[in-house]
Amino acid sequence: MATLRSPRGDTIILRARHLVGRSRSMHTRLDWTSASAEHAVLAWSAGTWTVRDLGSRNGTTLDGRRLDAGEQATLREGAVLTFGEDKEAFTLLSAGPPSPAARDEAGAVVEGDGDLLALPSPDDPQLVITFEVPQGWVIVQQGAVAAALHGQQLEITGHRWTLNLPEMLEPTGDMRANTGSVDAVGLRFRVSGDEEYVELDVLARGQVHTLKPKSHHHVLLTLARERLQDQATGVSASEQGWVYTSELAKMLGANSNQLYVSIHRARKELEDLGVFDAANIVERRALTRQVRLGISDVVVAGL
Repeated sequence: MATLRSPRGDTIILRARHLVGRSRSMHTRLDWTSASAEHAVLAWSAGTWTVRDLGSRNGTTLDGRRLDAGEQATLREGAVLTFGEDKEAFTLLSAGPPSPAARDEAGAVVEGDGDLLALPSPDDPQLVITFEVPQGWVIVQQGAVAAALHGQQLEITGHRWTLNLPEMLEPTGDMRANTGSVDAVGLRFRVSGDEEYVELDVLARGQVHTLKPKSHHHVLLTLARERLQDQATGVSASEQGWVYTSELAKMLGANSNQLYVSIHRARKELEDLGVFDAANIVERRALTRQVRLGISDVVVAGL
């Protein structure tokens, strides 16, 4: 998540394309007359934040240097920006990628992880905000799904939270060419007799990656067993392994919100290995609230 500190000391959460200026339509509105209506844009692209002056009348400065009209410059953490003739500065506090976040009434910010935000915390997910294709941002609460909107306010455990939801950026063609796909991934589980300990090897991009044991591996193991059972009984490939989320939660002794967090962590782990479509490690049927392991190359063995 990227944040900007305003001259007044407020923390501004940046959107993937964040407009700054005097116009009411700007994401950050400037209230001094030397600023233009559409003054500058801060944008996330190819893993980097940039600032571009939009041909403003009185200019944009970065670390004391005035940018040319239309010039784009790279931003680093700690960068200092001014807009127009006002000398009060904005500072880039953090330069992470856009991610969902929420701010409570006291100004405290909870940051999401990738495309998932759990409120009030990942350890106590009363509700989950996540990005689903093709719906977009959705709120999941005990199995019920509803659309989520940027700026929406939610009441959770007596606190009011305001959502900050970024635009989701698709990987570029070059990124896709240099990463693997779920279709080419294999999973190798080794399970202790008491089911307490699970080792997992991921075969991806021609390498074997041994992952540290994590609680969310039990979700993948349970889904893997469902898929293997259907394979053994001759169920067609398109129908193998589907299970209702409510049933899966019961199998794992978890609630549906905790299940969403675990699935997200499994996706993130695969994404970190360079798999561009890691979200497909667990496939969903939104209408029937069913999920299944999106990988057919699976082996489960004892330790």
